[in-house]
Amino acid sequence: MDEEFEVVFHDGGKFISDGKLRYEYGETTRLSFDLDMWSYFVVLSVIKGMWYVGENKLWFSVGGSSVLDDRLQLLCDDSGALHMVNIVRLNGEVLFL
Repeated sequence: MDEEFEVVFHDGGKFISDGKLRYEYGETTRLSFDLDMWSYFVVLSVIKGMWYVGENKLWFSVGGSSVLDDRLQLLCDDSGALHMVNIVRLNGEVLFL
């Protein structure tokens, strides 16, 4: 059974909190992926095709749909990619910065 999930990518902007957290002045892209095919190298391929060039640190929110500084985790291997899948199973989506 193919199970898909949504990843929300944010780039070039900033998060503003004025009672409600929102993302401004940047690009937000939502893409769907097959859970069984998701890996660190899929992430690298996708973001390279979207906008990232060179060396960038890749972060995702471990707080579900809320993004707080203390709830960000660096994505650096397949273990992190699998953690993203677990967050999706709990929250329906994962936020990627």
